[in-house]
Amino acid sequence: MDYFKENRVVLVGVGRWGRNHLETLVRLLPKGSLGIYEPDNTARAEAAKKAPAAQTYDTYETILKDDNVAAVVIATPANLHFPLALEAVRSGKHVFVEKPLAMKAEEGKSLLEEADFRGVTLAVGHILLFDQAYVKLKQTVERGSLGEVYYVYAERAKLGTVRTAEDVLFSLASHDIAMILDLLERRPTKVSCVGTCGLNETIMDAAVVDIVFEDGVRAHVFASWLHPVVSRRMTVVGSKASAVWDESADSGLRLYKKGAKLLKSGPKLFDRGEKKVKVIKKDKLEAELRDFLESVKSGETPRCDGRGGLAVLRVLSAAQSSAVSDGKPIILEPGCLVVAENAGDE
Repeated sequence: MDYFKENRVVLVGVGRWGRNHLETLVRLLPKGSLGIYEPDNTARAEAAKKAPAAQTYDTYETILKDDNVAAVVIATPANLHFPLALEAVRSGKHVFVEKPLAMKAEEGKSLLEEADFRGVTLAVGHILLFDQAYVKLKQTVERGSLGEVYYVYAERAKLGTVRTAEDVLFSLASHDIAMILDLLERRPTKVSCVGTCGLNETIMDAAVVDIVFEDGVRAHVFASWLHPVVSRRMTVVGSKASAVWDESADSGLRLYKKGAKLLKSGPKLFDRGEKKVKVIKKDKLEAELRDFLESVKSGETPRCDGRGGLAVLRVLSAAQSSAVSDGKPIILEPGCLVVAENAGDE
């Protein structure tokens, strides 16, 4: 990547998830091409040990004024994504921002418009679009191997990290919503959601989201960070077969050639067996950041750009509004859809 010998990339935030970004960027960038900004002294010192050749910035403003900085990678708490990304875009920097793009759909829209106006790349970190088992699932649906898709059901639950700056929708459900929008390539028209606020009366710990698409296909998402067992699974049910993507299983993706048909004589079940789909595993974060860096160099659209991030954000915002109204459906006006492109080599 000769481009980055002359143009620096600055990682903003080297906390719990930012450390993974740091290790990955050290591998991807030429020596001396990485910068770091982290206000916390302890985290900054640890990052400096892992990346001794990286330039450390004392203030965010210094980054924005540095003409040698071409791009920033924002891996901060979610509530800081929008203000930091907006400042960077206004300064003419290319931006990769971790999901969610922002905390409000209006913020995401304004950030996207600003990026378009400035002519800079805006990428959003929906990392599971780069999971190779998911890529195989998408290819399976596109080939028509499942037939007509009836519905999608996703669950992402465990007794895990409890957030205070975002609810379970933005923290967990956003992963599956991003994949569902990308997988179905249809416009969502209606969203409803019910949730449980067990620990904090204003932050949902568990939620069930129902998404209706323009052709009537439905998707259902369950998310919880209080669940006693781990489940990271998506099931796509079709007229010819069904597929189960399981992030926590070694198999990754299984195809079930079973289902039901409605004949004149009545319903008939069929079962032609199942198979494990071969998947070549790759580092998802490395693939995601490599995609961003390549898009900065080439000017091509990244795998999940600002439009994709905004599409997810619109569904999340609608789900929150529905939950506050005790599940009242929220109608979505026509807007951004996830841009469907291949997420990597097979």
